[in-house]
Amino acid sequence: SYKAAFDYDLWLRFAAQSAPLSFPVYLASFRRHSESISELNFTAQFSEELAICKKEASFLCFQIHQFNYYKIVFIYRLINRWTQLLHNYLTASGRRN
Repeated sequence: SYKAAFDYDLWLRFAAQSAPLSFPVYLASFRRHSESISELNFTAQFSEELAICKKEASFLCFQIHQFNYYKIVFIYRLINRWTQLLHNYLTASGRRN
């Protein structure tokens, strides 16, 4: 029933069923895409994750996750603002095509 954090919910349910495995190779990577759900509405995504954590995890885990939620949302906003400023600067200086 989640729109932005369905994978987080799935991974928590996996973790409740079995201990995690560790692989010595990278299986995935992180990237930002301008049209992704997390990029367009990251606050909603992290709010959903926080709600999932509150439902599934202990109080301490929830408190840690809540602290991380505020850090992540702050950083995403900072990155978006910096990107806007850089874009405006490059456009105004004629360096961007």
